[in-house]
This record gives sequence, C-alpha cells and structure tokens, in this order.
Amino acid sequence: MATPNSEDDSVWKEIFHSFTSRWSQRLKRLPELPSYIRSGAAWESVTRKFHDWKEAVVANPYPAAAYVVTFGVLYGRLLWTIRVSRIEEARIRRTFQEVKDRQAREKAIQQLREQKLNSLSAEEVEKLRKKKIDEEIKKEKEQLADISRS
Repeated sequence: MATPNSEDDSVWKEIFHSFTSRWSQRLKRLPELPSYIRSGAAWESVTRKFHDWKEAVVANPYPAAAYVVTFGVLYGRLLWTIRVSRIEEARIRRTFQEVKDRQAREKAIQQLREQKLNSLSAEEVEKLRKKKIDEEIKKEKEQLADISRS
C-alpha cells in the first residue's frame, strides 16, 4: 500500500475515531444486556479486546479492514454470549416449568384418587386392597421365577 500523506492520515483517524466512539457508546448503553453479563468475565474480555484493538489501530490506522473484521468478530462473540445466556436461561425456565407441571399433575391425580377412595364403600376398598396385594404377590412370584431360571 502506498504511504498516504498527512491529510489522508487525518481523514483515516477521523473516520476511525467516529467509528470507535459510536461503538464505544453502544457498548456502554446496551439496555437489554443483563447485569450478570455486563459484570461478567465475557463482558470484560470483549471490552478489553475492543480497547486493545482501538489502541493498536490508533497507532497504525491503515489496516482498517482487519480492524473492522476483528471488531465484528468481537462484537459477534458478545452477541453470541448474550444468545447463549438467553438460551440457557430459557432452558432453566422450561425445566422448572416442567417440574411444576409434573408436580401439579401428580397432586391432581392424588386428589382424584383420594376422592375416589372417599366415595367408595368399605367393601369396595377391601376389594381394591386385596386386588393390589394379589398383584404384588404375582409380581414377586414372577421375579422369583426369573431368578430361579437364571
């Protein structure tokens, strides 16, 4: 690349300054960014790298294309970190919701069983108990038969 004169140099520096100051302001005021990301190691890493590259380009502004690509990669990493944290948060919420739903279903089933048992007469309750005991005995016999075959 040909060596630019001082006028071109000042234009490059002005363009770079406006670009970095705009992005610096955007990084400072990301309202949707959760506080745990802004205070986390990923955020510190991205801002530190941004300022390192800014200083490097101020020292030598001519590889501006490389700077833009690098900054794009850094900003992309930040966005990816945000996306990953949102995905993880949604997964945790879904898991908690599934647990709540399962507990609610189990509670409703238990209440239905209790209502059914309350509505049954004593004779019907005895029949159900005998039936359950017979099923358990049958299962145990099958298990013993399986063990003796082995």
